[in-house]
Amino acid sequence: MKNPKNHCIIKPLKLNKHSNVYIIMSQHLPVEIRTATISDLPDILYIINHTITTSSSDYRYDTINMEELERWYNRHKIHENPVFVAATNNLVVGYATYSQFRERIGFQYSVEHSIYCHHDYQGKGIGRLLMNELIAYAKEQKIHTMVACIDSDNTNSIAFHKKLGFQQAGQMKEIGYKFGRYLDMTFMQLMLNNN
Repeated sequence: MKNPKNHCIIKPLKLNKHSNVYIIMSQHLPVEIRTATISDLPDILYIINHTITTSSSDYRYDTINMEELERWYNRHKIHENPVFVAATNNLVVGYATYSQFRERIGFQYSVEHSIYCHHDYQGKGIGRLLMNELIAYAKEQKIHTMVACIDSDNTNSIAFHKKLGFQQAGQMKEIGYKFGRYLDMTFMQLMLNNN
């Protein structure tokens, strides 16, 4: 399979149902995509807090602590929502997850996902590997549609999602406020065609 930057990606080994090792050849970077464990949380925390403090990709103002992240992780486990990580050289360099789009029962087949990569590992095809795993898992779980809520200034994320087959479903004007300005949010959607 190819990633958006035309790096040659091969999938040489399936470790178990949700653990794959990929080699990104142009980067000479072995990447394992697997289900997150509690020991991955410090690396995930770093990725989240860096995103909060440096970008409008996450509309939170304040960083989170390990206790908050553990509660988030445990909620995902209780509700059987996936949390996948990309790891290389014993470092988690990205994660992807989803949860039900809204709490009411009528949304049970719709999910909103999140995907973030470590700032030093962006543009290396890791996001595509994570999303491929997340989409495959959603199909297994009979999810009907995936929703991405993206800051409209994040044109890289919008383009990334388009390459994965997401289509723009709408935009909310000035729905967020961060770094002293109002922010628009773009909604994108991938139909998984599950009954």
